[in-house]
Amino acid sequence: MKSTWILVADRAHARLFSPTIDGGGLTELEDFINPEGRKPEAAYANDRAPRSFESMGPSSHAIQPHTTAEEKVAARFAGELNDVLERGRVEHRFERLILVAPPRFLGALHKALGKQVSSCVVA
Repeated sequence: MKSTWILVADRAHARLFSPTIDGGGLTELEDFINPEGRKPEAAYANDRAPRSFESMGPSSHAIQPHTTAEEKVAARFAGELNDVLERGRVEHRFERLILVAPPRFLGALHKALGKQVSSCVVA
């Protein structure tokens, strides 16, 4: 039987599980906390990068940054989780990976996962 890991995560917290040998439950392997991810969305308003201004002719307009502070925090945490998963893959601790996350963080995870880890994702 192929070994499976299950990652349950959001931008603030992640837990990594493995099914028990009898298949009747889960064993927690690790627990990860991202304190920056606990900030309410409104708190990121003060963390935004300064806007730049573009001027063409007599008018000008602000150019918004393409990545918000909230997205950067989520991407950084997703990258840390990828490192853990890559280490587990290299050590042959799992062959199949199941990801459970809210849609926005799931997108950050998919972007952060390396090619080899991504190939292990089954659900």
